[in-house]
Amino acid sequence: MRLLCSIALAATAIAAQTFSGGPAIDRVIDDAIAQGKLPGAVVIIGHEGKIAYRKAYGRRAVVPEPEAMTDDTIFDLASITKVVATTTALMQLFEQGKLRLNDKVTDYIPEFQGGKSGITLRNLFTHFSGLKPDVPLANPWSGYQTGIKLACTDPPTGRPARASSIATSISSCSASWCTA
Repeated sequence: MRLLCSIALAATAIAAQTFSGGPAIDRVIDDAIAQGKLPGAVVIIGHEGKIAYRKAYGRRAVVPEPEAMTDDTIFDLASITKVVATTTALMQLFEQGKLRLNDKVTDYIPEFQGGKSGITLRNLFTHFSGLKPDVPLANPWSGYQTGIKLACTDPPTGRPARASSIATSISSCSASWCTA
């Protein structure tokens, strides 16, 4: 068993040495960590059934105690689901001609912002909708319908396409509601 593990580790190390994109990936991720955009990351790149590059960066926890990232860290899939499931569904609907990126969100969710919003699907997908990062949390609330109502009625912080690019749960959820 030890020999098998040693061979696997050696093969991974050799494959990592032959991947020329490693330094560029390292710079991008290290810069993002230094700028406070993320606490850490794990990159695993496969090619032809083999791992070509594997590396852990930064921290996987910052509170209550800092904890180093490891390449076997398991991530919460909620954020990944937004990207994988919602984006895939939207791309399929776009290919089928069932939506256009410049369509208004109110074309699909009439109650969104009281039906008077210039926010487009493109604004949601690119995080330039002007929506806040989350629904109001000052007062306790529960339930799916309450969450939907808050997401549809909480006013944006700025105009679409002119607001800062902030990844928002509201944008991602609103985009996924358009696919329903």
